[in-house]
Amino acid sequence: MSPGREPNNAWLFVRDEIDLLEEEFDEIFRRHDALRDPVRHALEESVLKEQLETEEATESEVALHMGPKLVEEERGAPPPSIMEEFDSVGSLREWLKRDVMRDPFYESVFLWSTRVAKWAKEAYDRNPQSRDLFRIYVNACLVPAKVAFGQSEETHEHEDALELASKEYELASVYLRRVQDSLQTLEDAGSLPAESVWMFSEANQIAEKLAQARRRLSQPRPFRP
Repeated sequence: MSPGREPNNAWLFVRDEIDLLEEEFDEIFRRHDALRDPVRHALEESVLKEQLETEEATESEVALHMGPKLVEEERGAPPPSIMEEFDSVGSLREWLKRDVMRDPFYESVFLWSTRVAKWAKEAYDRNPQSRDLFRIYVNACLVPAKVAFGQSEETHEHEDALELASKEYELASVYLRRVQDSLQTLEDAGSLPAESVWMFSEANQIAEKLAQARRRLSQPRPFRP
């Protein structure tokens, strides 16, 4: 939270939601760490590795843009494990506490995410051989986090803030697309219940709003002397 900004009721709601997101991530890694089934462990590892590689590629791209010093630091560091990557940046709660206020778009994404993640988790518990169900579970949790990061960056005044916000929205779009792709795979296989149509329709709405946000951020800003 920025200095001088007083907490309000909206922020208290966001804090509660952040707690839920953090608990979901903790649960994902606790369960993964405790697995003794090598086949299931490999299935989950591939999904978690996919996410980690996406984050690393984005970080490298940002480092190239923001300066050679950051790039050298990245080259000199050994590649982190999946758990180290999350531990090194602090808790998800701390990530999301950066100036995030509750707004209608964030709220709609959070509500969609929690419903989809709950469904995917329960379905995956019943069918732990389904990589697509685990992929939906992981990526649905990531979408509201990235929206929150993007909204946070938009409140900052440093010169790269809007570009970083656009990157966060791009990541949200990537994770959303993975949910959509895996949902489509399950639907094509006849594995989705008929009532799950809302997952697609709301995901499409979120995708369009993310695209709008990125278009808005790409427009030239008025000159301020």
